[in-house]
Amino acid sequence: MDVAFLRPRSLTEVHELARTHGEDARLLAGGTVLAILIRQRLLTCSTLISLQDVSELGGISTHDGVLRIGALATYRDIERSADVRRIHPSVAETAARVATPRIRNQATLGGCLALADPHFDLPVALIALDANVALASPRGTRLLPIERFAVDYYETALEPDELVAAVEIAFPPARSGTAFEKFLPRSLDDYAAADIAVTVGLDEAGALRESRGVRGPAVPGRAVPVRAALAGRSRGAAVPRALDHPGAHPRPCAPPCALLRAAAAPRGGRPPGAAPTASAGRLKGWAVVIPAEAWAGGLGAALLI
Repeated sequence: MDVAFLRPRSLTEVHELARTHGEDARLLAGGTVLAILIRQRLLTCSTLISLQDVSELGGISTHDGVLRIGALATYRDIERSADVRRIHPSVAETAARVATPRIRNQATLGGCLALADPHFDLPVALIALDANVALASPRGTRLLPIERFAVDYYETALEPDELVAAVEIAFPPARSGTAFEKFLPRSLDDYAAADIAVTVGLDEAGALRESRGVRGPAVPGRAVPVRAALAGRSRGAAVPRALDHPGAHPRPCAPPCALLRAAAAPRGGRPPGAAPTASAGRLKGWAVVIPAEAWAGGLGAALLI
């Protein structure tokens, strides 16, 4: 069957073409996920609408305390962005660890989110940061928390006339930090058997006041946030043996394992006994320990924030 290939140059034109061609049309961003689904005959289409020339969907910018990553930003763009590395370094580091450079240069954030692919790591990190997805339609743009965006594997909360326009992440508060880690069964280009993102915050006295963890691989709607019992404990206090977790992951996806390598090692030296310091998206001198019993599947983790 012949497939028509269309290249609109504006978001308005995209919406018009999508309305004209209906369910037989597919939006094409990077194509790394869509091509696989079409090749495996899980999706069919008679028309491909390329988004590559739609400037409204591209770029990485900041405004009013929010980091905005356009839907057409590739994982390589995110990895190398000065704004992302400065404001949310854990997001840049997570993007840098997805698959291979060839994939990262092609795969887009919006395309992976729109198809609810569970294998691209960033959704877990973005949930830990309370990110929002900007959804554009002829009626305007709405923001949806990313943890409510995907309703199941390869299923999203997108309305028929909506598309992913961007992801927006608020600047991190003072004295907070985030780290990401994943367990690979074999090589660096394998899909993760398990991954985890943790965000923590300190109070003015330097005690850990809150922590939020998210486990994957999972679509955002399937990840289960976890609140740590570390809250309110100073750096010198004993690490507790359990976390206050609301429930087991609905789909355990990993055998018992431990993620022991630090995802974000402290930068620079610090005298013994000195209080931990904080910088943009990073806490120096803190380790978050998540015991295996806190998660279904026996996943344990130790991350330096």
